[in-house]
Amino acid sequence: MSAGIYEEVEIEDMTYDPETLTYSYPCPCGDKFSIELEELYDEEDIALCPSCTLRIRVIFDVDSLPELPDEEEEEEDEAEVNATENDIKSLSMKEKEVDIVAKSNVANQMVNTVFKVAESEAETPVDDKVLLPQKQELDNSET
Repeated sequence: MSAGIYEEVEIEDMTYDPETLTYSYPCPCGDKFSIELEELYDEEDIALCPSCTLRIRVIFDVDSLPELPDEEEEEEDEAEVNATENDIKSLSMKEKEVDIVAKSNVANQMVNTVFKVAESEAETPVDDKVLLPQKQELDNSET
């Protein structure tokens, strides 16, 4: 065994994650050695542990490795994720706009109710300009 190599491990004894395209193997420190599929295709055979200095040599045959995804497929997947994120942001903005409009309508209804109550309880008619100068603007915006 070469100096600095903790162990030689057959690739069949490692765990493959098709999502990350990574092989992993338990390290005695409690973390995991890992090596990416692309590194194996480049005939790199040393898997590192991110938590300690141990390294393992991976024994494998390039012909038996899973196929690497095409770069076009990866770009399409990334484009789909970005489009979905943009759709979510767009929906979120529309929901906020709807919420603002709804709250504005409720506020307008409350102001109108206050004026109606004030007019019904007053001995003399309520002057809209004295009570709330913006009421005319609110009345105009409703039409």
